[in-house]
Amino acid sequence: MPPCNNVFGTCDLNSNSHLTSGFYDRREFIVAQHPVESTFAAFWQMVWEQNVHLLVMLSAIDGQECAAFWPADGGQSAFFEVGALKMKVTMMDGVDTATWKAFRLSLEVCGISDL
Repeated sequence: MPPCNNVFGTCDLNSNSHLTSGFYDRREFIVAQHPVESTFAAFWQMVWEQNVHLLVMLSAIDGQECAAFWPADGGQSAFFEVGALKMKVTMMDGVDTATWKAFRLSLEVCGISDL
């Protein structure tokens, strides 16, 4: 992890996200912008590397500015590559209401290609 040496307890993970302090730890939360299609793979790489177990999204999914960056239906998978790292995101199950969505995803590294 990058060092967090400033007074606010935050540190950059990349240009669109950073670790910030929480109740128990100076590196408890990641605050990130909604990824665009060209950064979906980098977003999932960050989730994998930082061992994230919960994502909370506060933006609407409208298909234009804020597109979904996960599979649409249960059992479906999406594959992403960052450099040599190959990742698979699978929708396990979900609940969709008029005002919010909740679902379980599985993220696994499914290979590292030789360079």
